[in-house]
Amino acid sequence: MSSSDARFGLCAAASLLTLVACGNGLPPADQASAPAPAGAAPVQPTPETRPASAPASPPTGQPQSPASSGLPDPSLPRAGAENRALSPLASEAIGLAKSADKADHTRLGAMLRDKAWLDRLDPPKVAITIDPRALQLVPVLRAVAAHAPEALDPLASSAIYRESDYRLAALILASGSASKPGPGLVELWGSQLDPEADELGATIVALVESGSSPSLALLQDAFVSESFEDDVVVSWFFSTVLTHRQDEALLAAIESLLRSDTLNPARAHALVESLYEYRPDAWYVATAQPPAPPARSTLTPGSRARLHTIAELAAQASLIEATRHALIKAELAPPAP
Repeated sequence: MSSSDARFGLCAAASLLTLVACGNGLPPADQASAPAPAGAAPVQPTPETRPASAPASPPTGQPQSPASSGLPDPSLPRAGAENRALSPLASEAIGLAKSADKADHTRLGAMLRDKAWLDRLDPPKVAITIDPRALQLVPVLRAVAAHAPEALDPLASSAIYRESDYRLAALILASGSASKPGPGLVELWGSQLDPEADELGATIVALVESGSSPSLALLQDAFVSESFEDDVVVSWFFSTVLTHRQDEALLAAIESLLRSDTLNPARAHALVESLYEYRPDAWYVATAQPPAPPARSTLTPGSRARLHTIAELAAQASLIEATRHALIKAELAPPAP
């Protein structure tokens, strides 16, 4: 398991598919954040090891909690992650990425394939000990993905990245900033959509963040794939999907998926629930800061329309009850002028 993964868990004692869990009622749907449960502690970096043993599994037919199965979720930023001061080397590289001169992009591409330069940017003795989000390489690659995507794609097939755990993690983490991914990056994402892949969780986050047609097609395939256990897929819904549940491109992909009727019932229920509910005390263990959805007040007209359409589809498929559907309609109503 990659050290880039932060850990938190869904409540192992309750079903994710019910409207009341662990004895808790529903908080306001417009809640943009929630305090961590009493006794919660910030998530700390963890070694690349899977727990030797896990708590007892939940009742049959209910998704297992990520906490009990050792499942990762990288959507939570950890303390200090991607907040380190930029080094002069990183600042120079980001400046080249943002340059309008294609010659600067060519120069930067050569730098990013130069092992000696990369070792100066993130000395290996330090890089292997820290959360990959804190690598200087991550903001550099994010800038490349956003401003010089032609320099990013060749890195996806480079042995300098593929054969280095921390550089591969940095590339996957930054790849979500690629709104127009090239074929090399798409192939890299696909290679990580495997139950045993080191950067599976980070790849799911990148696919959602990218919001591109290739990334969302891979995401849809992963959501329906029988290669993954239901509890793994549900953990993505209650982390990465939840925190991006108002992204219009993601909602369009989810609507298409629900119309295709290719999700099994457990996944379909959990996916719909991740769009319209938020119960941190019921869904997550008390040893981690839970993710939080965006506020409904930030909805764009397009996203609001998509959520209305998905709610209609869910009601027709009996994924939500009529009373809850009526409440969802009220929650999604545009603010009064």
